[in-house]
This record gives sequence, C-alpha cells and structure tokens, in this order.
Amino acid sequence: ATKRPDIARQPLRDALLDSHTSMREMARQFLAVADVENVRGFYAAALERGNEKQRFAVICGLGETGTVEDMPLVARFLNSPLTRIRRAAAYAVGRLDLEGQLARLVRVLSDAMPSVSREALKALQRKARYVSLDDLEELVEGGSDFHVRRNALTLISHTDKWKKIPALLKACADKDERIVEQAAKALRAWSYNYNSSFAEPTRDDFQKISGALSQVESCTPHGFAAELRACLQTYFK
Repeated sequence: ATKRPDIARQPLRDALLDSHTSMREMARQFLAVADVENVRGFYAAALERGNEKQRFAVICGLGETGTVEDMPLVARFLNSPLTRIRRAAAYAVGRLDLEGQLARLVRVLSDAMPSVSREALKALQRKARYVSLDDLEELVEGGSDFHVRRNALTLISHTDKWKKIPALLKACADKDERIVEQAAKALRAWSYNYNSSFAEPTRDDFQKISGALSQVESCTPHGFAAELRACLQTYFK
C-alpha cells in the first residue's frame, strides 16, 4: 500500500467500508495512503450520504472510531426495519456510550431477531453488574422469545455474586427445560467459583435468597440448597 499509494488509495477507502471488522481495522492503519485525515469524519460523512449498501459498515465504523457525541447518529438505527442495521446500531451504541445507554441496550435484548439481541448481550456483558436486575428478571419471566430469555439470564449470571442468586433459583423452576439447565449450570459455576470472590451478602440478599430457596428448593441442582444455606450461615447465624 505504501509503495504505490496511487493504486492503493481507492481499495483502502473501500476497505474502510467493508462489512468485516478486520478489514476496516487493517485499512485504518493506512489512513494517509487512503487520503483520509479524519476517520471519524469519514464515517460520519458516509452516514450522511445514506448509501444503503454501505450503511452496516458505516455504522459499525463510526462506532469504532467516534465519540460519545456520535451516539445519537447511530442510535436512531436501532429502530430500523432491517435486522443487520439494528445489529450494527447495537454494536455501535455499545462501543460509543455503553455506560450511558445500559437501559436502551437492555431494551434491545428483547429484539425479535436473535442476532440483534446477541449484539446487545455482547455489549452489556462488559458492564453486567450495573444493569438493572429487575429489568433482566422481567425479561426472563415475561414469556418472550427463548433467545431473549436466554440472553437476559446470561447477563444475570454475570452480575454480583449474591444478588444474582434469587433470580437463578427462580429460573430453576421454569417451564422451559433449556432455561432450567442454564440456571442450574450457572449455580454450579457459582459454587465452583465461590472462593474467587470475598463479597459478603447483605441482609436484603439473605432475605431474598431465603425466600426464593423456600419456593424452589426441590428444583435446584442436587446438594446446592444445603451448600447455599451453609454459606449463608457463615454470615447470618
């Protein structure tokens, strides 16, 4: 590319608009050759031009190179009728302003298309402990599509050590065996990794866990209820 910039210029500019992340990243290493002084401005201008075929890559590219001020430019595409455009928007919003858009991305979890919901999940996992547990539990219990319930439960399993337990316990009594198995797997992982965190349960945690356990104990993994009670007795005798 650097030996024949006259030939490489246009292919590199095209690569900046490639749908593959790796191609965009490669092209951004040669911005001078591509005659692009401001890559963020390049993507913003491309978005303004409104080329339908390039829109997916443009939204992703702006998410990779922009700032929080660019978030509204991409967030409007979360309501696009096109699945891949909503997916790109979820990706970009998560890159540009994850902490400020947690609630919005939780709503994207409920998208009817699994690929869009999964993109929101990938973004939210990085800040799972700051996501509203009530909102996630509502998605799990709301009877919506399986992929939505699965992704919400996945996020719950990445939240705080003690606060996630009531929701995981309740999920063990779900009517969908896939949700039951996912919750049981998360509880087994909790037991296995118990000593990796020294976080202590609050009195509120204790009460919520005890209440959930009394309702679904027979549905939990073998031996887990007794193990959980023993752990709690360390703090609340």
